Amino acid sequence: MYANAVFTLSNKDVNQLHREALRDVERVVLTLDVNGEARQLLVPSHKTLLEVLREDMQLTGTKHGCELGECGTCTVLIDGKPQLSCLLLPIQLEGRAITTIEGMANGSDLHPLQVAFAELGAAQCGYCTPGILLGAYEMNDRPHPAAWPQTSPHGGEVKLNVVGKPLPKVDAAAKVTGRALYADDIALPRTLHCKILRSPHPHARILSIDTSAAKRIPGVLAVITGLDLPIKFGILPVTQDERALEHEKVRYVGDPIAAVAATEEEIAAAACDAIAVEYEVLEPVMSIEAALQTPKDERIQDYGGPNNVHKFVALEFGDVDGGFARADHIREDVFFFQGNTHLPMEQHSAIATYVDGKVTLWSSTQVVHYVHRALSKVLELPMNRIRVIGAAHGGGFGGKTDPFAHEIIVCKLSMITGRPVKCTLTREEVFYAHRGRHPVLMWVRTGVTRDGRITAMHFRSALDGGAYGSYGVASTFYTGALQTVTYDIPAYRFEGCRVFTNKPPCGPKRGHGTPQPRFALELHLEKIAHDIGLDPVELKRRNFVQPNTRTVNWLRVTSCGLEECTDRVIDASRFHDRERRPGHGMGFAISSYLSGAGTAIYWNDMPHSEVQIKVDRGGVTAYCGAMEIGQGSDSVLATIVAEELGLQPSDIRLVTADTDTT
Repeated sequence: MYANAVFTLSNKDVNQLHREALRDVERVVLTLDVNGEARQLLVPSHKTLLEVLREDMQLTGTKHGCELGECGTCTVLIDGKPQLSCLLLPIQLEGRAITTIEGMANGSDLHPLQVAFAELGAAQCGYCTPGILLGAYEMNDRPHPAAWPQTSPHGGEVKLNVVGKPLPKVDAAAKVTGRALYADDIALPRTLHCKILRSPHPHARILSIDTSAAKRIPGVLAVITGLDLPIKFGILPVTQDERALEHEKVRYVGDPIAAVAATEEEIAAAACDAIAVEYEVLEPVMSIEAALQTPKDERIQDYGGPNNVHKFVALEFGDVDGGFARADHIREDVFFFQGNTHLPMEQHSAIATYVDGKVTLWSSTQVVHYVHRALSKVLELPMNRIRVIGAAHGGGFGGKTDPFAHEIIVCKLSMITGRPVKCTLTREEVFYAHRGRHPVLMWVRTGVTRDGRITAMHFRSALDGGAYGSYGVASTFYTGALQTVTYDIPAYRFEGCRVFTNKPPCGPKRGHGTPQPRFALELHLEKIAHDIGLDPVELKRRNFVQPNTRTVNWLRVTSCGLEECTDRVIDASRFHDRERRPGHGMGFAISSYLSGAGTAIYWNDMPHSEVQIKVDRGGVTAYCGAMEIGQGSDSVLATIVAEELGLQPSDIRLVTADTDTT
């Protein structure tokens, strides 16, 4: 069924690939009216308007998103009408008025839509904001929304000058005008383009890699393989199992194998096509059930428990068997939660330079310090010779918290070539690298009294972790440990495991380890309520955890407004009055998550919430390692500092997410 795969290229093939890589057909002279200014350009006729705006005119406010005309981040105005620039050719647009986000304002006077977005906090990460603003341009003739009410949540009891006031976010102006620079927007002189060759097989041994043909293509300055980056890395100390480029065995479709730096993106892509790889294709493991049945000598990774088990957790609190013995009704159910991806509109991107023996990396990462640590290990450089800077962040939702292969690769290529190197993943590559939410198979058994009080619970979960560890140890633990937070469960038993499969690795996504088991638990309790003839909302209400208590597994609950929140939701939604039509589900569910635990992934004595403030020459600068990802952390920091010093947030200069200074 499986066979070795290999191909080679002659010099003739190499020259053909080079010609195809540069088949610009022709370069045409165009005069485009962009933002009221006539611009004459010499561009390849096949380039899209999006590419010309970003690459030839440096108007980076217009963003790459889906690359398929689906998402709208590339929206511009053509003669005042919103159009998708990724689907337009500039040769079609001579004599037409093109407006980008940079031309929406009248000089320093923002357009009313931009003002509204800034004042009302509509721009979060800001990556989609230019497209949304231009897409909404035709709404300008409608009445503007009412002014934001100037009220204070403190009811006059605490007099604060800044905190609690509806002020624009400190980065709002940059985001609504397109001035915010995301990683792919950063352009450095003589930048090379990086492309990555990825495995077409979910599971295979690499027998040989021949890069000689790729290196002969004109315009290729460097080609690297896993032999150039042999040291493994990972986000957790216990799961250092990834290589930036694999040279022994690939474990999922999309596993990186080789990388190219070239003067043009098309040349880099052609060079990847010219790399000959010989594989011994292995049987893939594609499900949780198959992973648990894999013999030890055929495991995906060379560590972990039996079969393909990555992590096993077993916890028990209270008298579980006694609790079930006291129950008047016991029910058990099995659930499966399919995985999903984060899909931020900003694709992963990184650009690196190597100057005077020091690497500097600008990245779309969520955590610069995790990348910093991985680079130091893999590149074998001391940390003081590496600087990681977080560019403006276009959404991550947990999917950009791991250190990624492309971040390491561009640094290595820059060290080899002595030139800046950029890599922006395609939308397809983002799905390979995504670290999405785990698919989880779950079994839950619960005992209750006649009046619906929980007496004991037994929960089992099996997580499909994909090919590598990522945050999987934490996700496995959270899947069971956080089930006790919202309900008073006097006795609880949990067994959970995470398995390796030959699929893209899974990791943290918005409350990782919680949505899947919460889905199972909430449905399970609904079914129990129907079994004993009790309203599901009432059954859950009778088991709510109370304020200022500890759960059976020692999690501390302080303030807790479950009762009040439930009352308001049920009343406002008219929940009990809604018509229940067949096939149209409606239910009531609650969830929770932990935050602010302050436990570092790498244990150390350094402070993890420190902010440095520098007051000099009439200015105030605040330094903080946190990454602004659209949640408003920069604005919160500026607000706190301004409140303490009697200033306004606009008076505070922020330096954040820079490993040299924060």
